[in-house]
Amino acid sequence: MTTGIHTQREWTATAAVGRKWALARRFGEFNPLHFLLLLSLALGGTTLLATVLVHGVDRIEFEVYLLLLVLYAAATVSFLLSQGRSGRLRFFDIPVFTTIVCFLRFGLVPLAAYLDADSLNQSFHHGEYAQLNRSLAYFILGMFTFWTGCHLSRRRKARITDAREGVKGTPELRPVNWAVILFLASLATRAYITWNYGYGYALDMDAYFQNLAFFQFWAFFSDLGVYALLLATIEMCCHPRDALRVGLFVVIFLNELLWGALSGMKYDLLRGFIILALVVSITKARIEKKWIAATLLGLIVVYPVHDRYRNMLRGGQVDVRRVGSLGEAGAMATAQTAKTEAGWSGWLRSGWQHAVSRLDLLQGMAIVMSLDAAQADRVRTDERWWMLPFYPFVPRLLWPKKPVLNSGVRLSLVLGSTKETSTALTYPGDLYMDYGLPGILVGMFVLAVVGQLLTNTVTGSFPKRSLFFYSAIFVSFANMMETQAFPVWTGVIKTMVIFGVLKYLIYGRGPRTVGKRVRQGGAASAMPKGAPSPSAT
Repeated sequence: MTTGIHTQREWTATAAVGRKWALARRFGEFNPLHFLLLLSLALGGTTLLATVLVHGVDRIEFEVYLLLLVLYAAATVSFLLSQGRSGRLRFFDIPVFTTIVCFLRFGLVPLAAYLDADSLNQSFHHGEYAQLNRSLAYFILGMFTFWTGCHLSRRRKARITDAREGVKGTPELRPVNWAVILFLASLATRAYITWNYGYGYALDMDAYFQNLAFFQFWAFFSDLGVYALLLATIEMCCHPRDALRVGLFVVIFLNELLWGALSGMKYDLLRGFIILALVVSITKARIEKKWIAATLLGLIVVYPVHDRYRNMLRGGQVDVRRVGSLGEAGAMATAQTAKTEAGWSGWLRSGWQHAVSRLDLLQGMAIVMSLDAAQADRVRTDERWWMLPFYPFVPRLLWPKKPVLNSGVRLSLVLGSTKETSTALTYPGDLYMDYGLPGILVGMFVLAVVGQLLTNTVTGSFPKRSLFFYSAIFVSFANMMETQAFPVWTGVIKTMVIFGVLKYLIYGRGPRTVGKRVRQGGAASAMPKGAPSPSAT
């Protein structure tokens, strides 16, 4: 009897150690140095702004923005600290990532518009900074409701799973086979579209809208390459010594890099780096700073080249139906950039200026908030929220009058640009245009609840099927703040359904949740590697 009691105590102590080890592993990815970096960015920006004020810039708008930014920075750090105290703080958790990105794109980066008048959008007259301050104040209120939604939806107890199928499990060929199938389907579709119509910015927009149902149908198969890359990345990270999986990842990654470059769209070019940083960071339980840095540096480097490359494609200077011609156009754009810019310093300075302008979402939100009623009516499209459950799944071939979600193009036309451009309404800006401040508050709260619930799905062990599903959803969330509200939610719903089906087809039903009848299995799943199991004691 004594031996049995002693064994039970040892097992209980081992399980407690396992829980502490798992908690430390979850918390260890985002260490105090990252808080210091975030605070340094905020304080550095506010110090620079204060310096400008001291040197004679006499406008109350600067002081108001300074106060709002300090409040926003303090609230952001407070939320991140609350996540850390809960034992759950990973950079690629949707609430954490969204919080940091929103602080940068709606708070810190827009400082450039105050420090350099040339950074202010042409839609604003010189000195109209009050609208930016108003937009920031409304967005901060939206972030408070976002953090409230995260807190209310946060899982209080970690889910216990049967961890036999972890990310380091026995290799299976089914995911590899599916990655190959999806890759080949995407490659064939892209080659067909390019040969007949051109690809990305080379595609004639008149032809696109005249055959919208056709192009949207084939766009689904074209995007299968992203799914293949996600599968290949997970397999490579989970089995890094498997030559087949590593080779497959390299082939698919380079293929996505090539097509992203040919398209002329920066997000498509850098999406592979985002997926790699995401999967590697989750599987290794630490932030892969080199891949995040590569994404940011890549954005700065490619900006000057991409602008010239797009102009060549739009200007009809190359045969847009041949991949070779697109490659030649890219080489010509690179040569022109190197010749025009004053060496690497000029290149990087130009790329930095363009990147700051691209990352600034506060001005886009402020532009939408400044529209009058007639302009807003010209920007709105015909979708209705009751269409949300079936809009993503009914093809345009069966629904000829399906609303076209081109508010970004409409906004460009309202602002005096052309239909070849698309101006970001931003998620909060679109909500304000239709519903005012209550729309921002409700929309950000719903976003938080959905994002937190999805993050809760990976609070236990990390089977590959859960990592596959979560990563796909994360990619759809990563750039959502630039898009209007209805397309955001149709995209999320469509992604959840498609990847839910793919998860089942590729990985099967997966590990089962451990109930009350299997208590020992639940405790063992929390143990660190090498800890003795209850049966062994």
